[in-house]
Amino acid sequence: MRTISVTYHAHSWFEIPDDVFLLTEAENMYSKNGDYGSWWIKYNVLFYYDKDGKEHEIEGSNPEVHAKRPESIDADEILST
Repeated sequence: MRTISVTYHAHSWFEIPDDVFLLTEAENMYSKNGDYGSWWIKYNVLFYYDKDGKEHEIEGSNPEVHAKRPESIDADEILST
């Protein structure tokens, strides 16, 4: 049997409204699911929890990124306030 191996590399970004609070990337590593400001990214969607514990979603900028979790995340620029 022959096989073909591929690796996908794509970039996307998320526009975070000013009134949305997100933990820093370091704080988020130690948060629990449902903590205020906790977040994760899957299939080009940013999921986060507000202060009432309600889950919200923000779509990423690149609609072609939808098949997997990101290979890396650089949240410094997005989360600095």
